[in-house]
Amino acid sequence: MVSIRNIFFFLLCIGLILGIGNTAFSLSQVDMPDFENTNYETSMTGEVTMLFAGGAILNANSLAALWAEVKYGGTTQYWNIGTGAITADSRGIRLVFGPEHDGKTYRMKFYGFDNSGEQTNKNRSTYVTVYSAPSSVVIPEFESTTYETNMVGEVTLKFTAGKTLNASSLSKLWAEVVEGSVTEHWDLGTDIIMDDGTGLEITFAPEHDSKTYTMSFYGFDPTDKRTNTTVPVDVTVQSEPSPVSIPDIQTGPYQTNIRGEITLAFTAGQTVNPNDFSGLWAEVEDSSDNIEYWDIGLGAFTDNNDGISIQFQPKHNASTYTISFYGFDTYLEGRRIANTNKVDVAVQLEPSPVS
Repeated sequence: MVSIRNIFFFLLCIGLILGIGNTAFSLSQVDMPDFENTNYETSMTGEVTMLFAGGAILNANSLAALWAEVKYGGTTQYWNIGTGAITADSRGIRLVFGPEHDGKTYRMKFYGFDNSGEQTNKNRSTYVTVYSAPSSVVIPEFESTTYETNMVGEVTLKFTAGKTLNASSLSKLWAEVVEGSVTEHWDLGTDIIMDDGTGLEITFAPEHDSKTYTMSFYGFDPTDKRTNTTVPVDVTVQSEPSPVSIPDIQTGPYQTNIRGEITLAFTAGQTVNPNDFSGLWAEVEDSSDNIEYWDIGLGAFTDNNDGISIQFQPKHNASTYTISFYGFDTYLEGRRIANTNKVDVAVQLEPSPVS
């Protein structure tokens, strides 16, 4: 026979189990948002800001505590992050790692406790790679922030004057490459460092043709410490040249007439078809190595289409310019036409006696 005492004990146990269960699964009404990305890297000073996905907001005043579950090397730790890590605009979390974390990648989940002491959900796992003790090797910045390849996809990015980079000081060289909303990391290798260390030489394959990339460069030294990341540069790629060409210019030297006019004839009586062109430009370099790009228009072709005519302005007087010509075709979405050879033109204008 079942006694009243046994029934009471059974009901008490059921009540305790239900009570414990309710306590364990009673989560806070405060939501811990997921982040935009699942992989992050800190700056070279160990700082990283992780924004919440979809513009979600986490108000620091809604939490009494903020914690992270941190996994690394087979161990799990729980870090008391503090609500001060929530950004001022409530749209993310900012962390600063000390030098002891350098070179480590942590798997992190964040959660908190609201002002009633109830725990929030844990958000989705995020991997954070820390660089907080940077290499002493420095990759120099570049002379320019804008570059364009030649017609076979080659480009040289020169470091600022007097700066060099020794290939042996790096074990790896990478580029962070942004095109539109897509960011990639390319393993370029140290072979792209010029022999004299004054810059980088990159060759793009045809599949990169007509694209513009925003690129910043970083590396790892032989001890696997990460270097600085350079200021981004924009590189426009032309790696599949137009089938249209401009004939080379007959060898000079050339001098304008007194009105600053000059006609430069193509070699061997060759001609062009202006209908193949959507634009005609001149690359003009002065004696101080300053380069300008002039939109001279299709009207610069001679009447017989066997040369190019230019008229210089008074400000160009008494100077010599090194000039080559290029254009854009009317096919294949305006593909660039390769440069002609370079010729030197001396400008000698005589002012009109009429005033």
